[in-house]
Amino acid sequence: MASQAFRPQALILISAAAAALAGPAPIRSLKWTGTELAPAPTQGALEAMQVPDQSDLDRDGDPEQILLDGGLLVVRSRGKTLWSSPTGWDVAQVQVSDLNHDGQPELALLVWRKYAPWPVDAYMANPGRIRDFHDQDGLSCHFILIGWRHGAFRELWAGSALARPLLAFRALDVNGDGRQELLVLESQYDAQQRIADSVALWEWNGFGFALLTRTPQRVYPIIVAARSPDGEVQILLQTLSWR
Repeated sequence: MASQAFRPQALILISAAAAALAGPAPIRSLKWTGTELAPAPTQGALEAMQVPDQSDLDRDGDPEQILLDGGLLVVRSRGKTLWSSPTGWDVAQVQVSDLNHDGQPELALLVWRKYAPWPVDAYMANPGRIRDFHDQDGLSCHFILIGWRHGAFRELWAGSALARPLLAFRALDVNGDGRQELLVLESQYDAQQRIADSVALWEWNGFGFALLTRTPQRVYPIIVAARSPDGEVQILLQTLSWR
């Protein structure tokens, strides 16, 4: 499963943080101040916040297997496939989350698929507001929530093509209010390298995600969350260099 890949990275980044700070690719630590993600000193031992690798999504008492391989996401239970991502979806990342704050676990997906304009464009006087939100192959990046409702897995929420494609995301409670926010690493369509150029934090507003903050950061597409001894959540990102 894709989320399991975070575990060794978390251990490596946190244990090597002090050494990396003096090296060519230091670790940058960020924390939520109430208005922005600001630099934070990495002092003392940090405990990695693990990403759940399974969940009882359908509430039958048996956790489902969440399998991501080659862009195909499959949810299985007791040897049966309960859901698989549609043809044409390239799922880059998945995480068990409760980003819509309904108290039920769902799957948050980072998906690439063929670009499609808004259906309402056909009726708008000035259509095409998202017409450039795709790469040279005509693929656009989307964030989608999948969950178990009314006896089946369903698409709970799906965003339009993103203006800034995501390289990685993490669902976690950054501000300590007991509800998850969405932390993302953003890039550009047709970028020459898989390097993020901004970090953004979003929160659920009841209908979709509202931007809390965005800050320029040139970092590798890996997000590690850790908790300091006093309980503060820190986001550890690996930068390209000091320069």
